[in-house]
Amino acid sequence: MLLDNGENWEPSEQMVKKWKESFKGTKVDVDRELVKMDLWCDANPRKRKTPKGIQAFCTRWLNGAEEKGGHSIELQKAQEDEFKARLLRRKSSL
Repeated sequence: MLLDNGENWEPSEQMVKKWKESFKGTKVDVDRELVKMDLWCDANPRKRKTPKGIQAFCTRWLNGAEEKGGHSIELQKAQEDEFKARLLRRKSSL
């Protein structure tokens, strides 16, 4: 996820594991929600998060996804495909 300082941030495997354990038994697909967070950060450059605030942003996002009850599998798959395409384009431009 792009931060307000232009750096790219990725959650640690330990953090992703903790989120998955926390949302186990819910309709929240942590991996897919991370894809949506990344797309949101790309689309909203003025609202990108700081290095200190990104984990809180992710936690709030996941809590919101839980409250909404998750999303359709078709939408999530389309968003994941878009994320993968963007990631490939970003890596090739570096």
